[in-house]
Amino acid sequence: MWKKSFNFNRYADGNPMLILFTPLNPLYEQLPSYALLREVAMEYYNCKNNTSNQWTSELIKLQQVKRLLYQKKNFLKFCQDYKIKKPVKKPSPQYRKAVISHNNKYPWINDTQKNPKTGMVNFLLKQGMAISKFIESSNDNSALWSTLGFLENCGESSSQSLPAEKSFYEKYERCQSFEEQLNNDLEMEQEDVQTTMLPYDDDPLSAENLWHDNVKHFCRRMQFANKISPPVAPSKLTSGNVSHIHGLSCDTNYTLYIIAVDSLRNYHFAEALGVDIKNKKDMTAVVILDSKVTLVALCGGGCRALVSLALVHATRVLRACGVRVQAARIDALRHDLPWQYTAHAHPTILVFPSHRGGEAESRAFPSSERVSGSGVVALALRSLGAPTHLRVSLALCRHPKLSSEKTACLKDMRDLVTTAISRNLKYWRRTEVKELRDSLFGRLQHLHDVALHLSLFHITDLKQNNEKQKTLLQSLDILSKNWDIDESLLRRNAKPTPITR
Repeated sequence: MWKKSFNFNRYADGNPMLILFTPLNPLYEQLPSYALLREVAMEYYNCKNNTSNQWTSELIKLQQVKRLLYQKKNFLKFCQDYKIKKPVKKPSPQYRKAVISHNNKYPWINDTQKNPKTGMVNFLLKQGMAISKFIESSNDNSALWSTLGFLENCGESSSQSLPAEKSFYEKYERCQSFEEQLNNDLEMEQEDVQTTMLPYDDDPLSAENLWHDNVKHFCRRMQFANKISPPVAPSKLTSGNVSHIHGLSCDTNYTLYIIAVDSLRNYHFAEALGVDIKNKKDMTAVVILDSKVTLVALCGGGCRALVSLALVHATRVLRACGVRVQAARIDALRHDLPWQYTAHAHPTILVFPSHRGGEAESRAFPSSERVSGSGVVALALRSLGAPTHLRVSLALCRHPKLSSEKTACLKDMRDLVTTAISRNLKYWRRTEVKELRDSLFGRLQHLHDVALHLSLFHITDLKQNNEKQKTLLQSLDILSKNWDIDESLLRRNAKPTPITR
């Protein structure tokens, strides 16, 4: 049975996902929609600084040409117009016809009259009728009859007893030479090339008939595939179509998961996302899931202006730092809310992270503190992972005008890295699972690289297009790619609590 967690669990980490719902028909040689999605993915991740940039661009062009050529083919029309040529029956010169013989079990023998041609007939029967070839090729009738007369003498001489006269030996030698010539002709005729071909062109194993059978099988397969789902080809838009997205992942620094889903079998997943895929043309649709950090203000009635301004300020600051965030206000007294929105006092600010398990890892603003924009930003930063937290903190350090505030901001970043190193080092020492230890060790290596670049960082390096700042951002990118740990390793590392009596 298909389950969502088997396919999408590893992609639900807070990054956006582009999902293509289209029928997956394995009977077609190529699916243009899937091919187009592959081209988009290759263009999106084909950055200019990659060593394989040129080769990837050439491969994209080659795949695009193959896709466009395949889209122009109309296989159903080809099968309708194709007429299988009926085989024309004509004898084959290489085929040897079978010899039909009729044997008389009781032959009639006339003892009262001696047949003068008995000797000649016996000689012909002895030679197996091989002389027929000589008779057919003879154009001179006189020569033919003289030969037949000579054959009669050969037949009579074969029954004569020895010793005989001298003329008999001359005829005998001539008969022997003629017999050897007939035997040689018979052997040469038997050495003709034998073939398994039938006498007509309707041989089912001939090249032409095999080709026709292949075309018939192909047409039957295309008709069956069309009954399951008709061929889907992407339409070409001349206006408003973004055709060049080369290296967009490097420019935006966003990881975009690109997934193709069979809409025939997994239509229920599209319906869960609010897409009526069954009523879409060709059951094809594209959805972009952009998970965002959600700031929710639970108010007992209408939210006050101070709370609304704090949400707007925090949303604007986080978006300026590259965090995808959205804000919402809910009247808790007028709506029946699920358990994750349960609040003991109003107003309450809740922050839900974008990655999976957002409800379990949500955070609430302290009820004893005064709601402010900076406080909501700090609460949102606590819900983010260490790589994103450090990147947003670096962007926030540019805003203060005083040098002391910038220095304090950089000091907080260094303290955050030190805390992350000590916490992961403690986990590395406690775990006994080798795979988990290797993952934690790799995370520690990248954290030390970030700490090294931060130790060399100064407030004067907070300017745009600074080399040290670019190096620090690159180390944060590497850390974010190696930050996540497989949950199965964490479950293997979990130990049951000992029972104490």
